[in-house]
Amino acid sequence: MRQPSNVIAQLEYNGGHWLIDAEPSRRPPLSLLHSPLSTFGTSYRPSYAPKPANVVNRRAAYQIWGHLGRKAVDQLESNVTSIQLTGDHIDCLCQTCTEARMTHIISRRLAESRAQRPFYRIAIDLIYIIPIGEECIDGSKYAAHSIDEYSKWHEIATIKRKDKPTLTRWFMALIRRIQRVYDADVVAIQCDNEKGFGNDLINTTEELRMLYEPAPPSTKEPNRLIKRAGGVLTQRARAMRIHAHLPKNLSHKMYRTAAYILNRTPTEALGWKTPYEIV
Repeated sequence: MRQPSNVIAQLEYNGGHWLIDAEPSRRPPLSLLHSPLSTFGTSYRPSYAPKPANVVNRRAAYQIWGHLGRKAVDQLESNVTSIQLTGDHIDCLCQTCTEARMTHIISRRLAESRAQRPFYRIAIDLIYIIPIGEECIDGSKYAAHSIDEYSKWHEIATIKRKDKPTLTRWFMALIRRIQRVYDADVVAIQCDNEKGFGNDLINTTEELRMLYEPAPPSTKEPNRLIKRAGGVLTQRARAMRIHAHLPKNLSHKMYRTAAYILNRTPTEALGWKTPYEIV
């Protein structure tokens, strides 16, 4: 049997207890603790020291970032900290992408006015993250989702119910978070007339002196901003779940992860900056 070459400590059994280095004279010298096969004795690196770059294959990066596009993959190395891409350029259209992107196409007009700063105008919507009649392991069934028109920043919270008190609490928490964390005031709110809000959202926006921009009545999915962002979020969450072979009752985790990744993904509309940089 091969003897260990790196002694870490001397043990002694005494009175029903194991004692470590009971006698100082028996402690191994520090020189024995330094070995190429051990992390003991290596130079100490403080937590504030720069971390080495993570070397990631392009295909692995494509999967880690939720099956994003080829242009975005090429921009990761120059816009994301501590990442180094290897391998040749890849075709960013696999079977997982095909399944995740299966959706109908909706024709929408461009907005007449655009926001000129972060969080001037946000759009909110409710997403069904799991088929009706089912629920995630934490009881969640819906995702309350918001997108900033200027920075493309996503905020998401998974909820169990879509009644007025729940949605109103989420909306007020969202506004307070934007004010305190991002030091910004929301001026306009876009909403697709979600029935769960009722008239409470209109009354709340009036009290907060915000512009309420509802969708035209009897029109299917007219809000281009939130529907497109929600579609990308759903597509990215679905792609990660399908690729990882995870059950649907973990969809709440996938949606939160997808929002986190999208906020740190280079975006063509932002000049290949990430929403995190803009905010």
